[in-house]
Amino acid sequence: MTNQMSEALTAADSPVEVIRVPVGSVSLSGLAALHDSPRALVLALHGGGLHAGYFHGGAHEDLSLLTLGHQLGYSVIALDRPGYGTTTDIEDEHVSLSGQVALLVEAIGHLASAYDVGAGIFLVGHSFGGITAITLAAALGDDTRLLGLDVNGVGAKYDDGLRAHLHSSTFGDAELPTEFRSRRSHWGDEEFYPPATFDRSLDLRPHAPVPQVERIDAVRWPERVAHEAARVTVPVHLTFAEQEYNWAVQPDDIDEFAGLFVNSPLVRSDVQAASGHNTSLGWAARPYHLRAFAFAEDAIVYQRLLGARQ
Repeated sequence: MTNQMSEALTAADSPVEVIRVPVGSVSLSGLAALHDSPRALVLALHGGGLHAGYFHGGAHEDLSLLTLGHQLGYSVIALDRPGYGTTTDIEDEHVSLSGQVALLVEAIGHLASAYDVGAGIFLVGHSFGGITAITLAAALGDDTRLLGLDVNGVGAKYDDGLRAHLHSSTFGDAELPTEFRSRRSHWGDEEFYPPATFDRSLDLRPHAPVPQVERIDAVRWPERVAHEAARVTVPVHLTFAEQEYNWAVQPDDIDEFAGLFVNSPLVRSDVQAASGHNTSLGWAARPYHLRAFAFAEDAIVYQRLLGARQ
């Protein structure tokens, strides 16, 4: 955790605190902004090579999903996914996509019993955290605690150029080609972000090592996405950055991805203007986060209507 983030957490007016969530023999670390009487609990899952601080960006106060959610009456918890934070040394079986989901199902059980979750639990996932959120929602099935999910920075298939490298005989799972590890591929135009974002002396970017097994699961996602999406039975919101270079995000690609959620009662998709892959770290974070909370409100309404009809 950077000094700037530590200062933000200890500020007298900050609702954000460090949290530990016990699951089995380990504890997942993270950040939390807990409301006394929340409308719902939002569980946020960061992408690969990042950590929970992604949702509490230190470059500007408008970036924080946690602070905004608390202001809107939500409890928000951003967890370090298995393999990150306090669990960097756990076995690969718990860091695989299926292993992560198993631990997160346990985590949801703990959160639902330890905290007031209001109308239920709403998932927000970015990049590989979006992959995890979709798979977690699929695993939860008809669990009435789950309201819905909002995912961004993920699609059904990779950009053509990246896909060619991923499936070439010369490409290993450990490294991406240089052009897909560049700043532009994950960030887009630098003007999309507060000036402090790329100041190395401040160290504000929430970077973390990527577990090798996670890289392998990421490569295989296009083979798995249709199966997992079809098992999701709650409302789904898909958001794509204006400058998304990792995934195929032409209108037909977005429609194809949305169409995979055949058992979801409500599926919406949006393209977020003035944003790159790491949307929650840029100026577009606030409009994107507001839209995510608005969709959470839609999910709450849907749940109430569903309950009234039963």
